[in-house]
Amino acid sequence: MELWDLYDENRCYLNRTHSREALMVTGEYHIVVEVWTANSRGEILLTLRHPNKKDYPNTWENTGGSALTGESSREAAVRELKEETGIAALESELTLLGTKKEETAFVDIYIVHKDIPVESLTMQEGETVEAQWVSLKRLDEIISEGLLALPVVERLKPIREEFEKHVLMNKRFKAICFDMDGTLIRNTNSVEFLCRLNNRHQEAKEIEEKEDLGELSWIEADHRKAKLLEGLEVSRIKDNFDKYIKVIHNLDMVLRKLRDTGFKVILVTAGLVQVAEEFSAVHPFDKVYGSNYEVIEGKFTGRIIKHLGDKGKLSSVIDFCEFCKISIDEVISIGDSASDLEVFKHSGKSIAINYSKKLVGKADAYIETENLEEILKFIITD
Repeated sequence: MELWDLYDENRCYLNRTHSREALMVTGEYHIVVEVWTANSRGEILLTLRHPNKKDYPNTWENTGGSALTGESSREAAVRELKEETGIAALESELTLLGTKKEETAFVDIYIVHKDIPVESLTMQEGETVEAQWVSLKRLDEIISEGLLALPVVERLKPIREEFEKHVLMNKRFKAICFDMDGTLIRNTNSVEFLCRLNNRHQEAKEIEEKEDLGELSWIEADHRKAKLLEGLEVSRIKDNFDKYIKVIHNLDMVLRKLRDTGFKVILVTAGLVQVAEEFSAVHPFDKVYGSNYEVIEGKFTGRIIKHLGDKGKLSSVIDFCEFCKISIDEVISIGDSASDLEVFKHSGKSIAINYSKKLVGKADAYIETENLEEILKFIITD
């Protein structure tokens, strides 16, 4: 018979116990614990409730249960974690995220950091049947699909910000991917810059107006604007870069700080790779990717050999990850527009900066600023 210690509404011990099988009396409470387990990849451990469970069968959950008589909250959390997953933890390793007072229980919610493969876990017979590590994005999908046990969902809501902070605090990101146009270049974009150099700026504006009206996709618009570059000498990019290009404040300091912290930094743009390469010559990156505009005898022909688009940007990031032998989940992506959506979707963390409406709800962090240094609070946490 499972017995619980009873408490009053102020969580003062009543010197009485309660049998799990009996109904709780109004005004009396017991202690319930939940434990979220996070790993160094910024993932959360979920276990699948047994299909024969009376409440919420076949739904995902964290570790949890009631404190037994004589147990402290932390002792109960350590026990439940061991019983349901096989994970051994010390009480000192648990961080209390918050307490939720419910109708008959005080629910203490903890988080612990452990790097343990799923195949090394031990499921508790009759309680759990399966386990998986999931990203914060996947957790949100599971919630929206109604596959996370409802009590777990409701208990997470008031502590969500603190929860995410602790999930990601030990995550080891290894690379930062920056978009260029609109993100680091603030006064123009790479195509507009070259159209201006070729005295075709007004025609470019007319194409952009059609794009804004939905008459052209952004990729179709880029191909039309590319024709306006015909005859422009590539050397003029370097000659006029400082005159026309305004970069976001503190860019070089941020790049230096990221490198000093151990990050690789890459520039991935759907704009011209020729402009991106000059950008990197002035503000160094470890690798540069961009759309390849055809050049013959030092002049643009007006054709695009390979336009990256949003999927091409993603392929570029994956290419870099494979070269460096890292996972795309270890990349933080930073961008401002719809062309960054695919990269945002797959990277471990995404930061929308001076962003368009199409990025709302698609990033992990949002910021409006002309000082790039402000992104560091989302990247470097110690």
